Amino acid sequence: LGETQWQTVGETKDCTLIDKTAKSSNRYTYTVQCIDSNGRTSSAPNATGRTCTYIAMSKITSIGSVSNGIKLVWSQPAGAKNFRVMRKADGESKYTAIADVLGTSYIDKTAVKGVKYWYTIRAITLAGDMYINSYNSYGWSCTR
Repeated sequence: LGETQWQTVGETKDCTLIDKTAKSSNRYTYTVQCIDSNGRTSSAPNATGRTCTYIAMSKITSIGSVSNGIKLVWSQPAGAKNFRVMRKADGESKYTAIADVLGTSYIDKTAVKGVKYWYTIRAITLAGDMYINSYNSYGWSCTR
């Protein structure tokens, strides 16, 4: 009782690893254990690890110019309820948060006619914090 049975997710030499087995809406605890060049463990895992909730990526399913802006509609992955709409104009390098939305659609009424925009969606907590989730860093584009 009270003991955690750690399972190996993978190995890396780069100090980063993506858990491709994670399922949306599940809570996971991770720890790291060092392995020497002979394949022997050279450190004990942190007993408590670090815990997070993983939410899968939202995908924009519809994007288009409407009379009062650009309308976006996206998928709702398991466990996600709130979303942050992020946008950048063509040629910009960074996304900016433009709205926090409860639901899976939004009309960007600040989009300027003739400008091409790129959008991406992130799942957020009720407090407005980001979940541990993936997102489309390239985004989806539309010109108003």
